[in-house]
Amino acid sequence: MDRREFIKSGLTLVGAGAMVPPVFQKALLVLQQQPQGGGPADDGRILVLVQVAGGNDGLNTVIPFTDSRYYEARRDISVAQKDVLPLNSSTGFHPAMGKLKELWDQGTVAIVEGVGYNKQNFSHFVSMDIWQNADPELKLDDGWLGRYFAKRKDELKLPFLGLAVGQTMPTSFRTLAVAVPSVDSINNYQFRGDAQAPALNSPRFQALQSLYEAGNADAPYGPLLRQTFQASVTSTKVLQDAHAGYKAGIQYP
Repeated sequence: MDRREFIKSGLTLVGAGAMVPPVFQKALLVLQQQPQGGGPADDGRILVLVQVAGGNDGLNTVIPFTDSRYYEARRDISVAQKDVLPLNSSTGFHPAMGKLKELWDQGTVAIVEGVGYNKQNFSHFVSMDIWQNADPELKLDDGWLGRYFAKRKDELKLPFLGLAVGQTMPTSFRTLAVAVPSVDSINNYQFRGDAQAPALNSPRFQALQSLYEAGNADAPYGPLLRQTFQASVTSTKVLQDAHAGYKAGIQYP
């Protein structure tokens, strides 16, 4: 399943508002209705964070079209006032952002300008680490979302608190306290057996499970290994069941 098919299958990441995409919401709702050992119930809100890797010209995205300095500094690349899609009396979208302007008019989009920190580091790579860790001094080893997962892991007894879509785990998700899956293809997110000997898949999986259960729970990494394996087992079933029962409510272009 390629990226386009993956998105068409229900992992629609738009706007701001889910760490777990809509295709998984029903499965999580079922889990939330089960006894959770006295922990507080999730309020149902879901955050989707879309990181668009690549360059973006912020001043030509949200344009300060009443500020003369914008036109003085950008004589060749500025957007004429008549072409700007106004958001208020002083700023507006680039004319190519008509669809996002529609969401703004509906009150479903917010814009945060001027995001930064003191003593900016002008290295692209260091700046990305600072952004992902939310730590200008880079003294923390985990990402800002990873710290959130670690804080909530004992409150919400879910198969996963977060899920990354892609082949690699974003630095912002990094944590040693919680197993967070990174999924590039739902069809591939499962224990892979031998296609030449499918009858052996089940006993092999049982043997693997026994190995993890028999591990030394007191070893430095014993609990982490056991937790990671169990999270893999549980989340695999949740994702596969949710994917099998999901029907898209929209025709994607």
